[in-house]
Amino acid sequence: MAGGEEKRPRSYRYVAPNKSLWVVREAASRDLGDLVALDDIAKPVPWGKDAIAGFIGRVPGVFVLCPSNGAGASLGAPVGFVIARWLGDECEIMSIGVHPLYRRQGLGRMLMDAVRRTALAHGKSSWILEVREHNMAALSLYESCGFVKVGQRPGYYLDTGEDAILMRGTLADSD
Repeated sequence: MAGGEEKRPRSYRYVAPNKSLWVVREAASRDLGDLVALDDIAKPVPWGKDAIAGFIGRVPGVFVLCPSNGAGASLGAPVGFVIARWLGDECEIMSIGVHPLYRRQGLGRMLMDAVRRTALAHGKSSWILEVREHNMAALSLYESCGFVKVGQRPGYYLDTGEDAILMRGTLADSD
């Protein structure tokens, strides 16, 4: 049991502002096809099957967001996902996406909360990420989760030449 990595993420239940029910759970290998399709729809530059598969089964790894029956069971395919990893005492958000038809319903915040809760359970104290400078929806989400800008990488995104904004947050302060 090296470093407590055997602690498995739980499923988390949420109620959206519109009263719809959701569950965020650890991704399983059976989710890979749905995740690849969702990544293609949700992201300007998809990660691809091999990259996503490499995080499934790891901790924190990949969480998926699915409609729920209220008792915590998933009803249907994932409509959102988040991929994260540990970097020492930090949690790095590697990728997050929500299907365009489900955006602006608080679902990204649910995904971030599931990662935050898992990271805290594993003794992590902060989290980090990078985001496209013009992705205002993501910047707003991250700021609402307690992230602040700590740096910038000029021209980081090759597809657009956009800068990457580096952000950091303290996990305990991001309720």
